[in-house]
Amino acid sequence: MALLNEGGGPGRPPPISLQAAILMIVAAPVLEELAFRGAVTDLVHALLKRLAMADTSTLTRTNVITSLAFAACHLPYQPIGMAAAVLLPSLLLGKVREVTGSVVPCMVIHAWFNACYLMVMGV
Repeated sequence: MALLNEGGGPGRPPPISLQAAILMIVAAPVLEELAFRGAVTDLVHALLKRLAMADTSTLTRTNVITSLAFAACHLPYQPIGMAAAVLLPSLLLGKVREVTGSVVPCMVIHAWFNACYLMVMGV
């Protein structure tokens, strides 16, 4: 866990505690995926279906709308570039949900993304 104490410096976020790292790697992926790939995806899909706008294309409208909402929710906590950077992974996670029908693989992938971010950024 040495990386947790070596963060900071130019272009890097400040070091974070072990508790914060656990929240980023475990709690955030579980809660965010339940909310976005679970509830929001189901809600948006039902709304689009009701409006006769649901589709079965590779990149569904439901996935795009949910991913835009996911990225927008990161704006209060991250610079716009970082918030925008979650859009592509969000689209991937949305596709995983569509293919598997489950949010569990999304949680695992999201946790892996966050763990990699912490390691790369050295926080």
